[in-house]
Amino acid sequence: MERNKALEETNKELLQKLDNYKELESKITTPIANQCNMEDVISEIIDRQSRATNVIIFNVNESSNNTKVGRLQDDREAVINILEDYAVDKTDLKLFRLGKISPNKMRPIKLTLKSAEEAKYILRNKLVKTPGIKIVADQTKAQQEYFKKVRADLLALEDNTKTIKFINNKPTIVNKQLNAWQKN
Repeated sequence: MERNKALEETNKELLQKLDNYKELESKITTPIANQCNMEDVISEIIDRQSRATNVIIFNVNESSNNTKVGRLQDDREAVINILEDYAVDKTDLKLFRLGKISPNKMRPIKLTLKSAEEAKYILRNKLVKTPGIKIVADQTKAQQEYFKKVRADLLALEDNTKTIKFINNKPTIVNKQLNAWQKN
């Protein structure tokens, strides 16, 4: 009987020490985890700021020019034609193709503008007259992954009345706004 009490006391002491150990461990590891997370957040913010002046243009035909300078000049002329209806500075455009040259594949063009406001203006105003041309924001990997998650969530809903809209630069599932001719 006394032996059982002694075992119970020892068991209680061990459980108390284990709880104390877990509490200390959480106090030690939490700041380190938070610090790593904070570094990731800061890195993501810096990356987003550096991409704020960029847009990516898809489905622009590849140049058949044999020289790099000639292809770049052809791309510059194509981008200027695409942007002809936009009120942005088209002098000294910084642009280049993303990826390696491969036959039967159009590489997107990354265009760096003078300011983030110009990039937002282009993204908000759908003035592209050339069919098939698509202009999107230059997104970080985290933004791309989040968009994929939201798109998967939308598909899982199987609801044709919902769509994805960017609200404060964040993809969000919202109700579709029907035009008058679609309501009937």
